[in-house]
Order: sequence, then structure tokens, then C-alpha cells
Amino acid sequence: LEYFSTSRAMQMRALEILQFKLDVLWVLADSIMLASTEVTTEGLDYLRQPVIKIK
Repeated sequence: LEYFSTSRAMQMRALEILQFKLDVLWVLADSIMLASTEVTTEGLDYLRQPVIKIK
């Protein structure tokens, strides 16, 4: 963390990197949840995409 404490710009960059990481983790969590549950929104079923297997 000392690397990012050299300037305010570096601290802001560290926050941008952290936000990106959190965004990726939320997408992963949402993907796992959607793949493992039946989801409905206002009475409409969530339509799963077909799984494509690459040989």
C-alpha cells in the first residue's frame, strides 16, 4: 500500500482499481446466483441463455 500513498492521484487510482475489482466480483456473484436459481421479475421468467460447450 505504500506505493499508492505517494500522492493523492495515486490514492485515487487505488480507489478506481478497487472499484473495478468490486464490480467484477458483483458480476461473478450475480452470474452464480442467476445460474443456480429460478428468477422472476414482475411475473416474467428470467430466460437463461443456452450453455455452449467448446470441445
